[in-house]
Amino acid sequence: GGVIDASVLPPVGGNSGRLQDFLSSATDPPPPAETDIEHLLRQPRQRRDAAMAEYHKVEAQATAATARLTREQVTCLSAQSQAQEMRDRTAGFAQQLSEELARIRDQQVLLRSLRARIREMKGLPLVHAPDAASAL
Repeated sequence: GGVIDASVLPPVGGNSGRLQDFLSSATDPPPPAETDIEHLLRQPRQRRDAAMAEYHKVEAQATAATARLTREQVTCLSAQSQAQEMRDRTAGFAQQLSEELARIRDQQVLLRSLRARIREMKGLPLVHAPDAASAL
């Protein structure tokens, strides 16, 4: 008789189950297709997940818009404050200018009066100068 090589034979005992697992897995039917109930249960979850994703997206946009609005309001208030400050300064400058013009007119009147007195003292004829208002 022939000699049988023991390394080719399947081991005896608990390991023979692996061969059985291999053989049974090769003949197992494919997993069943999704049932209508599973499909009906999955649809609302997908819609909910999509709605939640959209909600988070819109919430992030709203937060960003609120932040932009706040920055715009701060900028607007700052611009209004600067504009009011400029109006106040302009009004102050206008007041200073009016006071300076009045002082210059008073000086012109005084100067004309002094020149007239000098001419009078020297016995020169008086010259009628144009009005201070028309000289300006």
